[in-house]
Amino acid sequence: PVTIPRPITETIKPTIITWDIQPRTGSGLVTISWSVTDSGGSYLNRVEVKRAIFDSLNCNDTIKTGCSWRSISSITAPLNRNSWSGNTTNSPASGTYWYGLHVLDNAGNRTIESAPIKVVVQ
Repeated sequence: PVTIPRPITETIKPTIITWDIQPRTGSGLVTISWSVTDSGGSYLNRVEVKRAIFDSLNCNDTIKTGCSWRSISSITAPLNRNSWSGNTTNSPASGTYWYGLHVLDNAGNRTIESAPIKVVVQ
């Protein structure tokens, strides 16, 4: 009989080294940048940028459990990369928002940023 090896399940989550949000004054554009790595061997898959409207009742500086997050970008990582730095832009309406970052590898492991970033768009 032929023995087919079982695939090894990779469970190491990717790492967010740095990420940042920079509003462009007067333009309404927000630039989201990141540097991420994957040491598990399945390579990086994508970065997802999430946004939630800042709300004084359920999504504010002290209460973040009620936030309704919306995916605004899903950027595919370069093929077969263990590390990646990149950026994307977003043009939200005037207001105050939380931005979050998720990074996924090809094994489906997901890492979520440890703290969202608040942005005020004029």
